[in-house]
Amino acid sequence: MNNFCARCLWVLLSLMSLPAMAQPSQSPANADATPTAEQTAGTTAPQDGTSQPPLAEIPVATLPDSTPPVQEEKSVGTVKLDEVVVTVTKRAQNVRNIPSTVAVLQGEKLEKLGVRKLKDIFLLVPGVNMQDEIAGLQRKVSVRGVGPDTNTNQTVGSVLGDIPISDPYGSTVIVDPNPWDLATVEILKGPQGTLFGATSLAGLIRYVPNYPKLGIWEGKAFTEYTKVDRGSNAPNTGFALNVPVGETLALRGSGIFQKTPGVIDSDNPSRTEQDVDTGRNWSGRIMGLWVPNEDLTINAWHTQNERRADDINIVTFRDGTYSRNDSPSASNIVNAYALSTLDVRYDFDWFTLVSLSGYQKKRSHTDIDTSYLVQPLATSGVSFLRTLRDVHTKGVLQELRLVSPDTGKLTWVGGVYFSTYEAVIRSGLNVSNDTLNQLGTLLALIPLPQLNALIGPQGIAAATNGFDPLKADEQAVYGEANYDFTEKFRLTLGSRLYRTKVAGTLLSNGVSSVNNGSAQGATEKGFSPKIATTYKLSKDILFYGLIARGFQFGGFNLPTIPSPDIPLTFKSSSLYNYEIGARTDWFDRKLRFDLTVFFLDWKNPQINQVASNGLSGYVTNVGGSHNIGAETTLRWKTPIRGLTLEQTASYIEARSTETFDDASGQQVPKGTLFPSSPLVQAVSSITYARALGDWQTQFSLINSYQAKAFAEITHETEVGGYSILGANLALGRDDWAGRPSLSFAVNNILNVQKVAAGFGPSSSPSAVPLPSTDSIVANSSYVYSLPRSMTLRLSLEF
Repeated sequence: MNNFCARCLWVLLSLMSLPAMAQPSQSPANADATPTAEQTAGTTAPQDGTSQPPLAEIPVATLPDSTPPVQEEKSVGTVKLDEVVVTVTKRAQNVRNIPSTVAVLQGEKLEKLGVRKLKDIFLLVPGVNMQDEIAGLQRKVSVRGVGPDTNTNQTVGSVLGDIPISDPYGSTVIVDPNPWDLATVEILKGPQGTLFGATSLAGLIRYVPNYPKLGIWEGKAFTEYTKVDRGSNAPNTGFALNVPVGETLALRGSGIFQKTPGVIDSDNPSRTEQDVDTGRNWSGRIMGLWVPNEDLTINAWHTQNERRADDINIVTFRDGTYSRNDSPSASNIVNAYALSTLDVRYDFDWFTLVSLSGYQKKRSHTDIDTSYLVQPLATSGVSFLRTLRDVHTKGVLQELRLVSPDTGKLTWVGGVYFSTYEAVIRSGLNVSNDTLNQLGTLLALIPLPQLNALIGPQGIAAATNGFDPLKADEQAVYGEANYDFTEKFRLTLGSRLYRTKVAGTLLSNGVSSVNNGSAQGATEKGFSPKIATTYKLSKDILFYGLIARGFQFGGFNLPTIPSPDIPLTFKSSSLYNYEIGARTDWFDRKLRFDLTVFFLDWKNPQINQVASNGLSGYVTNVGGSHNIGAETTLRWKTPIRGLTLEQTASYIEARSTETFDDASGQQVPKGTLFPSSPLVQAVSSITYARALGDWQTQFSLINSYQAKAFAEITHETEVGGYSILGANLALGRDDWAGRPSLSFAVNNILNVQKVAAGFGPSSSPSAVPLPSTDSIVANSSYVYSLPRSMTLRLSLEF
């Protein structure tokens, strides 16, 4: 790998020695061509030598698809704060004016900061929290205190472009695209059910790629090297290339190859290794844009990604070390997805017709050594238990929508949506082959034919369950309209009429198999409204109010072992968001202060429970939550040219509205704080950019603070309660061939070692609950914050 990175560095340095490539002039036809909404998404005006800090958390407004980015105005002494155009409401809009809170992170800034995954992004966005993958359990994302319980449906959706990439049902594969060659990452806070449907109960994460450009040759590449304190090293490299083909066609390709540094050491009689959780990540994307005439635009693209880890990144004792003595054998994790999209747009005189088609496939494989759940065997070197999970999914969607021009008092968007999703899921708990000889007497009691059927490559299948298949469908009709009563007052009305259906056939075998082949299903219909108003007191001050509803899929229970207290179905959760806010600019748009206050009424949260037989888990609706909070943004372009200060913060109090019992049988009193919801989060940044002769320089310092929270509703495991400080220094020459830039980043400067995620006994990853005794069973598992890391990066553009 080191030789490979050395060769990549040699290629990049060789490119720097080539003569500068002149950009071909754009033909008149291309110069007059109307950009698509995606091409304008997230674009900012030039900053005159300065650059925007990585986070601009601001609301969103309404501009037509064809409107170019709002241009930066210049003033004496310093430039003004920028404005951003996004397409989060399925039309190009100025992000300052929509009645909703959206955090917009520029892809280029994320690259320079060394951001490589979703967890890094969330450190920059107060009000959003994530429990990382733990022992094969998929990550849990929460927005404003609304997040999923173990084995329930996700509450925060993800889209790549406009294509959903999150599972509508369950939590099988949480896609984590690398921000390389993305235009923006946009995080929408609050329910987005009107436009995005069942996967966006609490919010939405939108990844916007850089789309092909007509008439322009351009490319970029980078190579970097990361060193982690007391961990492994991580060389990474990536490229992107835009190729025009004639005047009406363009292609764009990009790829990245990344190594994830390992930090966990194994000190076990059967296994003594360092950095066992090292991983690898690669992704690639190929895109094509065809504009045969001024009315028709066709975008087609395909993307793939795969993430692998050689072991899980947990420790089982909260002693502040990155070492384990209870991991006798390696675990293995693989997550991958592939997505194909066709986007066709035709501009009629009084509306634009958009056809969006998508096909995706995902797979997830986890083979986890869970012997640590029985400490005496694990610490003596016996690999006793393995938890296995294999998931294969595929999905198809079709959306047709009409978008009005942005002229006149009335603007609107409306459409129909259809999606179908199918998954094959197999999960199980195996008694590993290492212990078969020790169980000889017990195995002799099982008839030989049945015993042979239970023994596989990983040992005896003590419990295996899943679905073959699981299906989830959604059909919807939606619309949203804006009406300007005056130049200052706008009313927005939206609604979504939907129908969801889930059905599955239980797959169950092993020692505990009882209910194999049973089938069940559930269907729900509903209506999600939205109403919002904006009032412009002046060109620099806007007030807004919003009421919006979100929903998620309901479902059914098919337990491996039946129990009379297990309900056949569970309902969709619903969420009403009541929000008011002010967006203000001061001193000729050099100072910006935004304030949002909200109240969330979350009804029928889906939670995981254990049946009275003690062997089967199920999902049900219990209680509710009232979440109150506030979010602020303060940005200041100081009188010192190139110096920008920013402070964003959130306060969220999410408390249960009823008393109920959790999965372990513990009573959760009314007023209990919900998990994954720190009361306070804050991000502070200082950015200073200026030209030193022919050199462009920029320095950034970012501090991210998260108050303490809890991983479970019963508050067994405390997480958070720390700050992470990072810095970045970049030098570049725009007048050299390849416009080289060299940057040096340090993350977690103070080397904070705190628990970032965890789970207690009630969240055991085993298929069968185990007794909890301190001397025998590991009570909790933890994921610590990544130690201090340093990254040196060389980038080229042409």
